[in-house]
Amino acid sequence: DFEWFRDVLERESTRVNIPPLPGKVFTNRFSDEVIEQRREGLERFLQIVAGHPLLQTGSKVLAAFIQDPNFSRDSYNY
Repeated sequence: DFEWFRDVLERESTRVNIPPLPGKVFTNRFSDEVIEQRREGLERFLQIVAGHPLLQTGSKVLAAFIQDPNFSRDSYNY
């Protein structure tokens, strides 16, 4: 869902440079260390995106993704 979220955010917010997601790991991807690194990378991504003033006020997908506990990309209209 993060890849989908980033793609929609990028289409929705053409004036903002959306940061890349952390890279995927294909070896040892289930190790605790790799999982923690991925979690930290995704958290940094969300902090940057959520902290951007233009996205805070102008992004519908950001508000839905972060605030709606029942968020589903299938039910989101963009």
